[in-house]
Amino acid sequence: MPRKVAIIGAGTIGPDIGYYFKTSLPQSPLVLVDIDEKQLKRAQERLNGYVQKSLDKKKMKPEVARVVTENIIYTTNYSDIKDADLVIEAATENLEIKRKIMAMVEDLVSEETIIASNTSSIPAARVFSEARLPSRTTITHFFAPAWRNPAVEVIVWNGVSRGIVDYLRWMFCMTGKVPFVSADKLCFILNRVFENWCNDAVMLLSDQITAPMVDYVSQEFVAAGPFFVLNLTNGNSIIAKTNIQKALEEGDHYRPAHLLSSVNTWVTLRPGEKLKIEPETAAVISNRLLGVLFSQSFDIINKNIGTLEDLNLVM
Repeated sequence: MPRKVAIIGAGTIGPDIGYYFKTSLPQSPLVLVDIDEKQLKRAQERLNGYVQKSLDKKKMKPEVARVVTENIIYTTNYSDIKDADLVIEAATENLEIKRKIMAMVEDLVSEETIIASNTSSIPAARVFSEARLPSRTTITHFFAPAWRNPAVEVIVWNGVSRGIVDYLRWMFCMTGKVPFVSADKLCFILNRVFENWCNDAVMLLSDQITAPMVDYVSQEFVAAGPFFVLNLTNGNSIIAKTNIQKALEEGDHYRPAHLLSSVNTWVTLRPGEKLKIEPETAAVISNRLLGVLFSQSFDIINKNIGTLEDLNLVM
């Protein structure tokens, strides 16, 4: 198991990845790095809040909580990661920023350190194109909330050692995750389904179909609807950006819905809420969402992005 883990990026998902490691490996130090002191402060408050909720619900013993919270370094100093066994970058979805971070990390850590990126869409071959030791680098794509959601993608690409991929799969399994392997294609496995599920959900909106309707109907298939998840992950701009890239590289059928670039937060239902909806309208929504699921699943298999077994597992 990693003796010390470093997470770079204290924004949306970085702290949650850190909390997953701390609850799985409470004795292992965690370093959370960000250039913004305010982000680090918010991250500390979030992790302390998670611990307090676990204590209140009696899901964590006080002695474990003490080890978890006392063994975290919140820092703007990259040199604090130099003796980490595993470094995961969870910064913004910007290729140039990721490459700069990777270059800094490689200058600091040992040659045995595993370096990963949490990108949801950018292929590893692009993120690590300038890596000096690409064999120890890959994508480990977590899903929100990363401390609770068991799914994590491990990407196989031309530069990475198969031993590193196998080690990460083993390590994730041993710490309670459900890892699955994806080829190094834009958006990998799950985001090819998820992003187009959300994109088509937005395209469904009209005078007759609202976001609450879509989320309500989608509960037939998933625990939380696309608009609820978009709000949870601040995903509008990310999906718009990656679907533009997919449209450029793979075809205009991936073009993003215009509303993704003009709406910040959707008004919708919480999971489990009820809503009265006409059967004919529900059928339109259900068929569209199923169409996305099936079309993207067939595409993933046909392009050898993932195996049928992994696809069934994560769905």
